[in-house]
Amino acid sequence: MSPLPTEPTFVRIVGGLVFLFGFWYYRAASDLRGIASAIWLSAIAKIMVFTLGMFDVVTGEISWPWALPVCADLVFALLFIRALRSLDRE
Repeated sequence: MSPLPTEPTFVRIVGGLVFLFGFWYYRAASDLRGIASAIWLSAIAKIMVFTLGMFDVVTGEISWPWALPVCADLVFALLFIRALRSLDRE
């Protein structure tokens, strides 16, 4: 099993991205229509995180337990895309 990522820069970048995604999701809870473009960007970024993360899991670059949080990113992305599409129908 591959080791967990330990590079300080990597850990800081991931922490910053988690904070940023959390901030936008908090804002989306109060005004989804007002920040729809930022949520689209976040959803696309989460799909990229899923794709790259699963690639690294499949190729053995990172250990398989990392597939769980990566899959959670995909779930959040799909839920937000669904919510944004429902705004278009209104």
